[in-house]
Amino acid sequence: MEVVTAILNLGPSVIMPIILTIMGLFFRLTLYDSFRSGLMIGIGFIGVTVITNMLSENINTVVSGIADRFHLNLNIIDLGWPVAANIAFHSLTGMLMLPICLLVNSIMIYAKLTRTINIDLWNYWHFAFTSVFVSYVTQSAVLGILAGILDFMLTMIMADLTAPSVKKYYQLPNISFPNAYSLMFIPIAVFLNQLITIMTRPFKKKRRRISLSFSIDPIFVGLLLGLALGLLANFTMYETAKLSVVFASMMLLIPKVSSILVDGIRPISNKLEEKILQQKDKNLFIGMTPSLVINDKNLLISSGLLIPIIILLSLFTENNQFLPIASLSGLIYLVPLIISITNGSIIRTVVIGSIILVISNYLISKTAEVFTALAKSTNIAIPSDSLVSSLDYGSSPLVYFLTEANLSSYFFLFLGIYIIGFIMLFFPERQTKWNKEKKRKVS
Repeated sequence: MEVVTAILNLGPSVIMPIILTIMGLFFRLTLYDSFRSGLMIGIGFIGVTVITNMLSENINTVVSGIADRFHLNLNIIDLGWPVAANIAFHSLTGMLMLPICLLVNSIMIYAKLTRTINIDLWNYWHFAFTSVFVSYVTQSAVLGILAGILDFMLTMIMADLTAPSVKKYYQLPNISFPNAYSLMFIPIAVFLNQLITIMTRPFKKKRRRISLSFSIDPIFVGLLLGLALGLLANFTMYETAKLSVVFASMMLLIPKVSSILVDGIRPISNKLEEKILQQKDKNLFIGMTPSLVINDKNLLISSGLLIPIIILLSLFTENNQFLPIASLSGLIYLVPLIISITNGSIIRTVVIGSIILVISNYLISKTAEVFTALAKSTNIAIPSDSLVSSLDYGSSPLVYFLTEANLSSYFFLFLGIYIIGFIMLFFPERQTKWNKEKKRKVS
């Protein structure tokens, strides 16, 4: 037991390179490529820690300033996905999820339970996070691992079910996006999209198509965000200028750190992709990261519009405790699957995205205490008497259902909508046919 504790105390920046090196050799990479791949992951985790500590120091100040000025109860600090990923791989349970999920994927392919071969290995951290979170709540590593496997299996099934919309909108055949953060909200998106279709049907003849076009530079988004938040927090000109530069840095550095981690895992992912292509099985999907399509114009516009909307909603929603700031740089990964469901409709995507983000804030408030306890165990600098969380993956509906569920009417309403949306995913052709029949009747 002392040996295991000593190994875990090394942290993911040391242990994950060892695991990735072994995995690389298993997939027949050279020792050099395997070791370099693992080392890149270690470097990425060091970058994650540096950025997280910087965010913790600055975001706590601005949130406290806004809360004091407007008498709000914003006591949950947003540290973004880096802290969640650090939590995910900071225990043996989480680290084991990487090889376990690869094995489960193979079994599901063999048993024809999924058509997706998930080579987006970095984002396996989502399943590790679920495993660690449930393990902590239940005090059972076995239940934690089972929860991580359940998360993985649901993600793979929904990746299959959303692949047709990905093919239709992005023109990407044989590609699916098994990103757990995006997919866990897709049943809600499907439900809301169908609801909007029903509600707007009488107005279809009068509808005019609105054309939007503008470019978004993340650095300037961060700069303007820092300026706006500094003014809201009643900071001095010096403090506001400093905050603006920090947030501009955040918008640039978080994706950079993410790219380092992805680059570390890429050699193994490429090797897996080679094996898939050699099989020439047209019935299989290659599961890849949604970053493949983040240059889509409608996606960029929708993500840009959601940033000020969710900040305003967070500030003025009653009883909300969470103000998303650090997570905004990763908001673009929530939208790709939603916009494929809405077939490129910016207005629908923004409406659905806004509702999902408000729901996310609620879920975060329910899971923040456990999230904070896990974050403290990773030695991340957290202000005393503060709670921390992130949109990705602290707002996971599955984590909420498994650990924080209660018998309130809100819980059953949310669960009911989620189940209906999930069932609707299985009948896309029937939805389309139903819509066309209704349209003919109206006309």
